[in-house]
Amino acid sequence: MFLIAKKLADRFNYFIYQSYFEDILPFKEELLMKIFNLVKDKYLELNPKIAVNYHMVSKEKLAAILRYTDDNFELQKFYRDLETYVPYYYILLDNEQQVNLAIEWSDDSLTVIPPHLDYLFFNRGNDVTIMKYSEVEEEISKFLDEVPGFLRNTLVVPKKNKKRILRIMRKHKFTKINNRFTKIELNTLLD
Repeated sequence: MFLIAKKLADRFNYFIYQSYFEDILPFKEELLMKIFNLVKDKYLELNPKIAVNYHMVSKEKLAAILRYTDDNFELQKFYRDLETYVPYYYILLDNEQQVNLAIEWSDDSLTVIPPHLDYLFFNRGNDVTIMKYSEVEEEISKFLDEVPGFLRNTLVVPKKNKKRILRIMRKHKFTKINNRFTKIELNTLLD
């Protein structure tokens, strides 16, 4: 949003005015971001009833979530001919009210794996197993490829390694997760 304001200000030779400034100033993104964060933090501090409705995550994690969500349609178009499933995130709260990210991976499918995953819902027809992604990643990471040109740390199950990866997913004894999760919406996350 600030970059759009900067482009408009530069193009039409405008200056930025904000009530927090004493005077009209040239656009300085760092200053605006600092003020924005101060105002946001103060607002949440003064309005705890509103803050309760939001869940905090790191800036890096939220940026990756939003970028992957935004690029999801482009990824679907990119992988349509390769018959690769591009899942959406499941944003979940665990028993300790911590935000977790998960995807569903259907057995016998090529799948894109987005960044910052915590859990996999591995679907084998009538059986869905919840697995910690960190454990799965240890076993299959050497067989995954990076998605070219999109968000860093987004991986894909390539066709050449599909059988090997699915054999690991079926045969390896991953720790089964019996936690209860509550699904939350993306618009409830704050950095």
